[in-house]
Order: sequence, then C-alpha cells, then structure tokens
Amino acid sequence: MRRTTLTYSELAKIVGIEGVPVPHHMPRVLAEVSRVCKELDEPALDSLVVRSKEGDPGAGHVEGADPWFTEVRRVYAHWGKFVSQ
Repeated sequence: MRRTTLTYSELAKIVGIEGVPVPHHMPRVLAEVSRVCKELDEPALDSLVVRSKEGDPGAGHVEGADPWFTEVRRVYAHWGKFVSQ
C-alpha cells in the first residue's frame, strides 16, 4: 500500500478537473469529503491532500482536535486493514 500524501494538482488530475481553478474548487470538495468521513466516524481522507510547496494541507482541510499528520496516520491505519500488502 502506498503510504504518502498527494498534492492538490495531483488530485485534480486523478479526478479529471485539470484546467479549472483548483484553488477555487478543491477546498469545497475536500470539505465535503471531510464532513462525510466525520459523519461515518472514519479518519478524514482530506488530510492526505497537501500543498506542493508547503507539504501540508491548505484551505480544503478541516482541522480537528489533533494535528493533520496525526489524522494521516489514522487514515493509513484504518484503510490499511482493507488493503493486502
């Protein structure tokens, strides 16, 4: 299993929204992802998306009680159970 983060641009390419203003749209998309994860009592997948220069989440990340990198570890632990290594 690949245990790494991805940039906003990488995510835009994966979901097919290249060429649109990513900074304008991605925060809203990731806020919804975060909301659904919290509603399902799962670690927030939006913590995996980071800014390319800073290496940490931007406006799309909804900060919880713990730092984002702690949430990243939770994502790996939770979803790693479902992926054969």
